[in-house]
Amino acid sequence: LPEGVQYDLVLMSPAPYRTEVYSNPRDQASNYATYEQWLVDYFFATLRKIWEHLADDGSLAITILDRTDKQNPLNYVEVVQLYLQYKMIGAVMDGTIWWSGTMADVPFWMWRKDLREHSEARRLQATAALK
Repeated sequence: LPEGVQYDLVLMSPAPYRTEVYSNPRDQASNYATYEQWLVDYFFATLRKIWEHLADDGSLAITILDRTDKQNPLNYVEVVQLYLQYKMIGAVMDGTIWWSGTMADVPFWMWRKDLREHSEARRLQATAALK
């Protein structure tokens, strides 16, 4: 992302771990050996980059669903919600918007960056946690 650019709204609809292959470069989601490695080194890194470029009072709409297959269930929703809540400075959960598509109803989890709602102590705590 360009240095210094801020966005008022970011829509994110990431493919779940190991479900889609777009290309073979090292930084593609499909190239991580474990779910945990993908989650920390790819997904959370992407969220941090987005949050860094989200304007104060800007919104992040993220649509994610848990993977419920019996052989490899993955709980994306709770992990991502907790990460945003505890690691992103100024993260405020505004709620969920449901979109009704042809295949299924899909939630968009709405987060807002509001630096005014957090004390200096909370900012320092969150900043330290990101390091």
